[in-house]
Amino acid sequence: MLVCSSKPRKFAGYVDFHTYGQLIMTPYGYDRKADTAVTALAFLAAAAIKARSNLDYTVGAVFEV
Repeated sequence: MLVCSSKPRKFAGYVDFHTYGQLIMTPYGYDRKADTAVTALAFLAAAAIKARSNLDYTVGAVFEV
């Protein structure tokens, strides 16, 4: 986990990047409920990666990709 400051903060979310398979997987895998805020962030990350390196990343919850 990346820590940006020494102040404690609430955990907001987690995104998993799999560069070998070019996947951005959002939690959670134990149910079929997607977190829309985390998913939106993952799509923004995929667009940034595409703009920078021209690589296409598949975005989705663990149970989808």
